[in-house]
Amino acid sequence: MENNEKKSVVIKDEERNAKFSSMLKVFNSIIDGNPSTDKVRDKLNSLKESCANAGILTYRQSDAIIARCDNYLNGTYGVDKVKDAFLKQNG
Repeated sequence: MENNEKKSVVIKDEERNAKFSSMLKVFNSIIDGNPSTDKVRDKLNSLKESCANAGILTYRQSDAIIARCDNYLNGTYGVDKVKDAFLKQNG
């Protein structure tokens, strides 16, 4: 008799964190030097797709990478209105 049960795959936290760290490094290398969004749009969209299909990241890790890509593409990456207002007021 064959055992047709699927074995669950156990992903270690170290593997998950290594993949997340690797994708963060890719993101940082893409935006190094603050290039225009036109120059990096394809690379960031590719990274978003890879992240969504990685299967090893947690939802929060995946969302963090995708949000960074989206924020860079729409010009809000690194912009903190509260911090900027505070610095402007207390500069």
